[in-house]
Amino acid sequence: MRVLLAGQTYLPTTNGPAVFTTGLAEALAANGHDVLAVVPSPDGRSHEARRNGVVVRALPSLVLARSGVAVTVFPNARVRRLLRAFGPDVVHIQDHYPTSRAVLAESLALKAPVVGTNHFLPANLVFQLPVPPSAQGPLERVLWWTVRSVFRRVAVATAPSEAAASALLSALGLHGVRVISCGVDVARFAPRPPDARRRLRARFGLPVDATVALYVGRVDRDKNLDVLLDAWPLTSAADLLVIAGRGLHLDALRRHAARLRLAGRTRFLGYVPDDALPGLYAAADLFVMPGRVELLSIATLEAMASGLPVAAARAGALPELVTPGAHGTLFDPTDPGDVARALERLASRRDDWPRMGRTNRARAEEHRLEHVRTAFEALYREILARRPAFS
Repeated sequence: MRVLLAGQTYLPTTNGPAVFTTGLAEALAANGHDVLAVVPSPDGRSHEARRNGVVVRALPSLVLARSGVAVTVFPNARVRRLLRAFGPDVVHIQDHYPTSRAVLAESLALKAPVVGTNHFLPANLVFQLPVPPSAQGPLERVLWWTVRSVFRRVAVATAPSEAAASALLSALGLHGVRVISCGVDVARFAPRPPDARRRLRARFGLPVDATVALYVGRVDRDKNLDVLLDAWPLTSAADLLVIAGRGLHLDALRRHAARLRLAGRTRFLGYVPDDALPGLYAAADLFVMPGRVELLSIATLEAMASGLPVAAARAGALPELVTPGAHGTLFDPTDPGDVARALERLASRRDDWPRMGRTNRARAEEHRLEHVRTAFEALYREILARRPAFS
C-alpha cells in the first residue's frame, strides 16, 4: 500500500503523537509499504528527508516563539500537489490542526479514504492557559467543536485507549471509534542487566546507590508535576526524583522545587534525546506518571517495557495500563498526601519490584509496535474494500 501519514509533529520531536506517528510510519515501511509523512517544518523551512524508509516532507510553517509550535499557513495547494504526486491508497491523519485539515479536505476531494487518530483532549490545552474556572467549560466545548469538525468526516476514527474512545463518544457523540494502541518498541525499551546500571547512571550524572524515581514527558501544567513535587517531602520511597523533558512549565517547576527545598532530592535533566531514553529508563528504579488527562501514555509503556514498577494517576487511560499490586500502584493526582501514601505502599513492597517488572514487560508486549502495525494494516484494507481507490 501507499500510505500518507499527516500530523503536527514527527521525530526528533518527542511528544506522544510524534513518537506514535514515527513508530507507525517506520513499521509500515519496514513491512514493505510506501510511506510519506507530512508535517509542519519545526524550523519553518520546507524540506524533505528519508528516515528509516519513510519520506518525511516538512511544509513551510510559522514557528511560535514561546511554545515552539509550528503552524502551516494556507497549506492546501502544497498538500494537493503532494497528494497527486504520491497517489496514496489511504491517508491517516493524527489531529485536527491546519496540516491535517488540509490533508483531509484535499484527500476527500480526490476520493482518497481517510483514517483519523485523535491524540487530543481539550483539558491538555486548557490547563496551559490563564483562564478563570468559569471560562474553562465553554472553552473546552469550543475546542471539542474543532475536533468534531475534522473527525466527523473521516472514514474511521481511532483512539489509543478505551478512555480516549469514551471521551470522543461522550463529548462528540462519535460512535464506532476503534481502539488501537499507540504501541511501544519493545526491542528498544527492554530490561538491562544489573551490571549496566553503574555505567548508565554515570552517563546521566545519577548517584549509583540511590533509589531513583523517574518521570519522562512534557513539562507542562497538564502533567500535574506540581502535585508530585508537593508529595515528595511527604515520602521517603525514593532518594531522588528525576524529571526528564522540557516544556512551558519547566522554569516554574524548578522554582517550585526550590521553594520546597528539594534541591538535593530532585534532578531536572531537561530534554533527553530519543536515542538516550532507553538507557535513562534502565538507570531508574521506578517510574511515576502523575498526568490527569493521559489518553494512553507512551512514556508509561516505555517504562513498563523496560521492566520498571509504575506509580500512576488514577485518571485517564492510566488504570488501563496499571493494576495496583500487579504493575505498581495508582493515586489520586489531585492529592499530594495520596501520592505520597501510594509511593510508600510501593516502597514497602520493594521485594516485589522484580516481579512487577516482569508483569509490566508482559503488559507492554501486548502493545508492541508489530501489533499496532498489523491492526492499522487491517483497518486500511477494510476501508479500501468499501471505498473507491485514489484516482
